[in-house]
Amino acid sequence: MQEGRLIKAILGHSKGGSTVLLYASKFKEVNMIINASGRLDLRTGLDKLFNKDFLDKIEAGPLILKNSLGNVFHVTREDLMQRLSIDVVAAVQTIPKEIRVLSVHGSEDELVDVENAIQCDSLIANHTLQIIQGADHLFSRHEEEFSEIVKKFVFDEV
Repeated sequence: MQEGRLIKAILGHSKGGSTVLLYASKFKEVNMIINASGRLDLRTGLDKLFNKDFLDKIEAGPLILKNSLGNVFHVTREDLMQRLSIDVVAAVQTIPKEIRVLSVHGSEDELVDVENAIQCDSLIANHTLQIIQGADHLFSRHEEEFSEIVKKFVFDEV
């Protein structure tokens, strides 16, 4: 944290959602965490990110991925092995009850199954679950609803 600044909450989307959950399990200085479309089991969903033969290809060198927004990512074998070694499920169970956690997920998320958010609700002591009906992974056409949910949570109106 920067000196003189109060960080009230941190929000992460997708991989960032998993990251903020891990952060809350290790560091206790932020009292509100917002997980948007985060994945709990990082071993799942690889088939949606990569072709079926990705394990063979990654041995030959980094995989180059392009997401729907046109961003390019290079994934090495080491990156993949690190991802597979992270146990987010175990970590979230250690988040102290003093830390409020919000999970927001779209019911029509095509990349991360909504079951991840439902599982968060059963594993995290101080958890609020909001499922946006009809929303996809990026909350397309549901940005305003997403923003309102986050605003209410941060300003303690939930």
